[in-house]
Amino acid sequence: MINDQTKTNGFILSSVSLGFNTFAGYLAAVLLGMLYFNFLNQAFYRLIRIVYSQNRWFQSLKLYIILPVIEIIVVTSILLCVLIPLNGVTYLPNDYFCCPTFTNIPTILSTAFVAYVCPFCCLIFIYMRITRFIHQQGNIQ
Repeated sequence: MINDQTKTNGFILSSVSLGFNTFAGYLAAVLLGMLYFNFLNQAFYRLIRIVYSQNRWFQSLKLYIILPVIEIIVVTSILLCVLIPLNGVTYLPNDYFCCPTFTNIPTILSTAFVAYVCPFCCLIFIYMRITRFIHQQGNIQ
């Protein structure tokens, strides 16, 4: 028997290529989460420019340079803390790649909550704050 190889549908995958596929599956989930968090970054930028336009610290270039780095760290750590304990990314033998399977309900729900629902709720709150601020400005003038 071969120790470090897995035979699937006539193909033999070494543990190295299976590990790379698993890493690519986790990376795909993290990149999807980062896509939605980028919308949150854009909304945050609008919030700062409209509501907090008088605060110079929020207008600094350093904040907007460090914000994507913080986003990468936060999204990666949260999603991996959700996916790894649930064994979220598995090898799909018929498709020959790794991804979160739809049959693993806790993984899909947790990933969807972290990657989609959390940024969506933050977007709603940010745009509600912007709308409320603009409405108050119209009443003052």
